[in-house]
Amino acid sequence: MNEIIIFFIGALFIIWPILTKKQGSFLEYYLFFCLFYDFVDVFFPSIYSKWFLSQSFLMFLYVPVYTILHFNSIYRIEKFFVVLNILYFLYQFFVPFTYGGVAKSSLITLSTTLSSFSLLYLSYHYYSTRGDIISLFKKISIAIFVSIFTVVLFTIFQIDSNYMVSGGKKAWLNVEQVGGILYFGNLGVRGFFTYIAFFALLIPALIYFKVRSRITNYFLFGILLFMMILSFKRFALATLFIGMLIYFFSNQTNVGFKLRLGLGVISLFFVSQIFFNIDALIVKRFEERGGEKGIGQKAIQQDIRFYEIGYVYNLIKQNPKTLFFGYSEDLTLKIKNQFHEFEKWTIHNQYAQYLMRYGVIGLTIYFTILIFIFLKTRQYFIRLKRIYTDNSIKILWLLFLMFFVSFLFAGMVGGLEKVTIRGLVFLVLGAITGTFHKMLTNSYIQKPS
Repeated sequence: MNEIIIFFIGALFIIWPILTKKQGSFLEYYLFFCLFYDFVDVFFPSIYSKWFLSQSFLMFLYVPVYTILHFNSIYRIEKFFVVLNILYFLYQFFVPFTYGGVAKSSLITLSTTLSSFSLLYLSYHYYSTRGDIISLFKKISIAIFVSIFTVVLFTIFQIDSNYMVSGGKKAWLNVEQVGGILYFGNLGVRGFFTYIAFFALLIPALIYFKVRSRITNYFLFGILLFMMILSFKRFALATLFIGMLIYFFSNQTNVGFKLRLGLGVISLFFVSQIFFNIDALIVKRFEERGGEKGIGQKAIQQDIRFYEIGYVYNLIKQNPKTLFFGYSEDLTLKIKNQFHEFEKWTIHNQYAQYLMRYGVIGLTIYFTILIFIFLKTRQYFIRLKRIYTDNSIKILWLLFLMFFVSFLFAGMVGGLEKVTIRGLVFLVLGAITGTFHKMLTNSYIQKPS
């Protein structure tokens, strides 16, 4: 019964905009759709026994319907891009059959991919036509508030933690309450630590476009950063760091704003040290997560995720068929050498996963799609700079760069198959590309006289 109720609530996110004659605006509420299922996974972690009642199944229905209804419009905007995406989805479905895959497994995997990957071209189309990117930013800011409030609520009531430490005991409903500083529930398993990093990267754009007051946006950035420090996910912090490096070294924004943001970050650490003894909390969190493994150069050398793609390549290169079309749907490896020894290691590196499942051809198509959207957006940006003097163009391009590069880095350590992470990133990337397209073709903002 719970599965059915949850399914209909999830379906309502898609159906409601259509019933209210706002067809297509589901994309603006997509993040709430994802957050809803993230929360469901906290309280009902084993509820998804039936694929046809899942989040993936709903997107499996929505994406083809949207594509068919708007195909002429999508095709006119960028025929090569949409064909390439459709080719990629078909390739993902059929290629596993070459190494013994079954239709049901391929269908479920495809539906999971559609749940987030399709957002790139759907968002591109929607924001090229009817969508308003400022409206999207407003929805994202609400999603940030909801996410922060959720963690506060989980922490107060001690509702679960992603990492097991000593003293775990049963708590509210059917989730497990364990020790920790902040409580994230299964949100951590759903990729929460990484998508709050991308939330933080959005804050400079929210400040520029005055989506909320400047104080509110600085507060949100501080809270998100504080949460990331306490959770101590090294690569989530690295993702944020890379994005912010791009921001601070860019010439697209004024120096004064960068200084204010930098001083705000320094002040946050200073205040946190005074009132929360932040260094001791970080050490405690680090030890809970296996601090004996280290975080320096040695730890990086020993982190297998950087080497997974090499291990997979060595496995599949022995046969031209597996090299080009993939080896197995099973994303585990047996590894034994002087650096790593695992009987059954689950592949985390996103690119290694694609290489394992879809071979060199599949990985090439994947990168072709990403390279295409980057080059297309850059082309739009260069043309727009010659027409408009509005700084909003520079801010959007900078946000695109921050998301794009950080996403590529995050793929090295995995987690990007999580619907909310890739969905958020591709929603924003597609929205920026679509907005640029609309600005060029429909005079989205008034041209300077």
